[in-house]
Amino acid sequence: MNVEGPPIDNLRSIELCLGVLKTVLPAGSAIYIATPITSGLRFAEWFDTKGRYLMSNAEMYVAARKANVDKINITESEEYAAALRRSLKKPVINPGLLEAENWGQPDYRFFWRNVIEYFCEALYLKDGWEYSSGASYEYLIASLKGIPRIDQAGQRVPPEDAADAIANALRLLRQKNADTSFLEQVRGEIVLLSGHSAAVQ
Repeated sequence: MNVEGPPIDNLRSIELCLGVLKTVLPAGSAIYIATPITSGLRFAEWFDTKGRYLMSNAEMYVAARKANVDKINITESEEYAAALRRSLKKPVINPGLLEAENWGQPDYRFFWRNVIEYFCEALYLKDGWEYSSGASYEYLIASLKGIPRIDQAGQRVPPEDAADAIANALRLLRQKNADTSFLEQVRGEIVLLSGHSAAVQ
């Protein structure tokens, strides 16, 4: 997997959002939380029991996912961000609060990649991050930039530990019929950083 290039359709709006952030945050001054939003274990469990039966109706599927997955994940991400702000006394960027009209996943990934690369002092990993395609991708971007990656217990997470955690997550996600293709690609890139075997049993 190559780190994705800029999306074409929404590049202007992405640049505007980045510009707004630059008016309030100096480079390398913020904490970024990597947290499940639309994917992760909660999504996989919902998809396995309910979501896959709604896929014929896109509108119903999205509404149900937002109510049963996104909303809960975002609430938990807000609680985690608030706790970090209290303890670290630093600005904390919570990606769960951004919902941009007409953006797809490539737009969000490109935007948050740029945010992490420019603004991020450290990346904090909310419990369950390894089940999330987006959070794992954010781990990869921080790793490539040499930005510290710290779990919810306050411990640094080296690439070899991240690769193992994602491998364990992939086994469970497959059992729940979740699409793991992007997460597998991300893990492959992390494996290259760690020197691990790429195989997932």
